[in-house]
Amino acid sequence: MYDVMKSELINLDGPPNGVLLKDLLGGVNKIFEIPLFQRNYNWTVDNCKELYDDIIRSYELNSSHFIGIFIHYNSSASSLKTSYVLIDGQQRLTTIMLLLCAIRDVTDNKKLKEEIDKNFIYNTNANIKFRFKLKQNNYDNDNFEKVLGNKIESIQTKSKIYINYSKFITWLSEDSNKIDLEKLLESIKRMEAVEIILRSNNIENVQQIFEKINSTGQPLNAADLIRNYLLFTGNMREQQELYNMWTCIERIVGVNNITQFVKSYTIRYSYEIITSRNIYSDFKKQFKSWSHKKILNDMLRYAVYYAIIEENTYYKYDSEYNVTVENNDDKHINNTLKMLDALGTDDLIPLFMIMFDELYKNNKNKLDEILELILEFMIRYRVVQPSTGGGALQAKIYGIMKAIDDKSCPLTVKGIYAKLSSYDSDASRYPTDNQFMAHLKENMLAKNGRVLLYQFARRRNYEIMDFDQNVTLEHLMPQTIDPAKKEGKWWINNLGKSKYKEIQEKYTDCIGNYALLTRALNASISNGPWPNKRKEMQVKAFDSETRKVAEESRWNANSIKERNDKLSNEIRQYITGPKSDIKNGNKWLIN
Repeated sequence: MYDVMKSELINLDGPPNGVLLKDLLGGVNKIFEIPLFQRNYNWTVDNCKELYDDIIRSYELNSSHFIGIFIHYNSSASSLKTSYVLIDGQQRLTTIMLLLCAIRDVTDNKKLKEEIDKNFIYNTNANIKFRFKLKQNNYDNDNFEKVLGNKIESIQTKSKIYINYSKFITWLSEDSNKIDLEKLLESIKRMEAVEIILRSNNIENVQQIFEKINSTGQPLNAADLIRNYLLFTGNMREQQELYNMWTCIERIVGVNNITQFVKSYTIRYSYEIITSRNIYSDFKKQFKSWSHKKILNDMLRYAVYYAIIEENTYYKYDSEYNVTVENNDDKHINNTLKMLDALGTDDLIPLFMIMFDELYKNNKNKLDEILELILEFMIRYRVVQPSTGGGALQAKIYGIMKAIDDKSCPLTVKGIYAKLSSYDSDASRYPTDNQFMAHLKENMLAKNGRVLLYQFARRRNYEIMDFDQNVTLEHLMPQTIDPAKKEGKWWINNLGKSKYKEIQEKYTDCIGNYALLTRALNASISNGPWPNKRKEMQVKAFDSETRKVAEESRWNANSIKERNDKLSNEIRQYITGPKSDIKNGNKWLIN
């Protein structure tokens, strides 16, 4: 890691120093702070066991052990403390202090307890905020201080802080017959480190060094890097406000969704494809002229809409960045979003973010209509599959976004419809009626058929259940026909022993062989004979098309072909096609 620093030595307050742990962490007034931009404590039990085994090995051999490089800069100084912001070494220093607390808490040696507390845990001269020698970021600090203060009664037992501390207690107890804890402490005090102190008068250079350091260890993901970038400031009060804004975003979109949200947010402004590898660099490039507070304020606004798009959940936040959940009863919009998600439409989220920002509070009816138009475009696009990759669709959608922003495309049904109907290549073309009908009759993915049939029912103004996991797609002629089973033998006889495989291959995955069922009904009729299936569907089907097909007394190749022709013609009249296929009275009016 020292090689990483060579090009940055101009930013050091002095040459790197070899130090012992007792000198690094010791001293009456020395305080280390883990800044808010650092990631949370994330060492696993395996990481801790590896460190513990190394320390025990050094103890047994009476040798030294190198624990790495610690990089920090001076944050503040007073007669009560000298505070250092820890840029690298957070995970190791935290873990070592957990081990020291475990030694303190398993021993009956009062002198040993006092030495650990005095030299490695407490800063006795400082106020209560800095009473411990290491201060975690907000997420971990409460649990960490409970371990340091030996007040773990109310600690979060699922936190990594507590789990690793408990493991150290267990390992020390298991090794109690072979370890002298006083000598073990002496071995820990002799652990060797390299201390690098940065100049704190150039915060941008500190950020650059931080990025280089973290590119050599356990890699930070894009969300970690962006968080660090946005929260990195020399002003601790400003950093706290930025941190509050960031954690508000995390609560709204979910910690696990931050990277995807940031990617969509960046594309919303760049109108360009962004790879997972380049999220961070593209983010910095796009917003280099914005203040970090401006970025976070803007991200917060879009986070609210992202949560509606992805989770159908409406969050609100106040001036103190407290988050509340509001009632979201937009059933039609929510169902449309669920169907779009089922089709696989991550590439469209930046466009949806623009639409929600413009229309959600001002004109939900218009938003609803545009979303439904885009859904029907995507149904056709997924069924026909004019492109096997996503580049053509991304280019089309990002072009629409740019046109909305530069006012060349009004955010109306008519404006979006015109843009969807235009194309630069066949790969981005809005599928025509002929293309759509042909693919409905051929092999089409069941997940697309599920969305298609639900929208077909909804467009005919039929009230059906919410679109969720309870809405399933049934293959009326089974996907699997097992000659060894009773129901399989029925289907073979029904389709013809010499032809059933050919019929299966041709007609299993087509619109004529699909029907919507509830999950419970689907499971109960499974691959059963047609008479059993139709009897159940006549009683329990939840949409008219399924009840209609249940009227068929037979189900064979001719039945599927007839339904293929009839149903595909009906569907193409309801699932909106491009402007070139629109005829008066044929589709919903695009004024």
